[in-house]
Amino acid sequence: MKKTEYTSLTHSFRLVQSSAGFSLVELLVTLSIIALLSGIMMPTVKSVRASAEKLMCANNMRSIYYGINGYAIDRLNSRQYMPSSIPHDTKNFKDTMAITAKDYGPKANQEWDGLGLLWRNKSMGSYLDNCKCLYCPSHHGEHSYERYKQDLEHSNNSLSPVNLVRQLFCNYQYAGGRDIKNGLRIPFNSPGNNVILTDGLRSKSDFNHLKGSNSLSNSGEVRWLYNEKFLNPNFISRMTDEVTNDRFSEIWTKIQSEVDR
Repeated sequence: MKKTEYTSLTHSFRLVQSSAGFSLVELLVTLSIIALLSGIMMPTVKSVRASAEKLMCANNMRSIYYGINGYAIDRLNSRQYMPSSIPHDTKNFKDTMAITAKDYGPKANQEWDGLGLLWRNKSMGSYLDNCKCLYCPSHHGEHSYERYKQDLEHSNNSLSPVNLVRQLFCNYQYAGGRDIKNGLRIPFNSPGNNVILTDGLRSKSDFNHLKGSNSLSNSGEVRWLYNEKFLNPNFISRMTDEVTNDRFSEIWTKIQSEVDR
């Protein structure tokens, strides 16, 4: 039969149509390769993310350091003391992650305390550009920025948390501006390398990073310490609740000893 222009076009169309798409075998091979590559890349992606979060955490500490510097310079005495912490002064060390403390006045509301004084201070105002620097991007516990966001934003219109019953926490442990060895207040410009801030140590979920912790000294130095440097083997894996005050003091002393080396 003689091929017409119409039959040729129909035949060509059928050839193109039949060659389109993938066979089942080709699809399975492609999916297998994608799964294999994902499995190879996943640990690398996690490692890169952990490194980035560790760096962001260190930057948070530097921002807090500059805030403490501004607070100390504005003090009305020449000693340039850092913000005080009621939990630290009362030896309730595990609660030094708190940025508010109970006011012992008639209303007994929460008042800004510790690092919270950098965010809202009755006499001098704020020393932090953004309160998010008080929250580590690696934190996986219950004290996230999102949990306290509303209270922190509400405080923009008030120097003290009005009618705030619950206590607010950040993700960093603050030494209350005191020397862990003798309990004396440390002027900001004092010599030495006293640790004034670490990642959270309050409970298992407050350890922001899985393998280590950042620490900040009054010299402005931020150091990364691996857990095995200041914790007993498998300590974190055996933790089920909050760290006791004695255990907290032991950990902090080991961190200070490691920084002193």
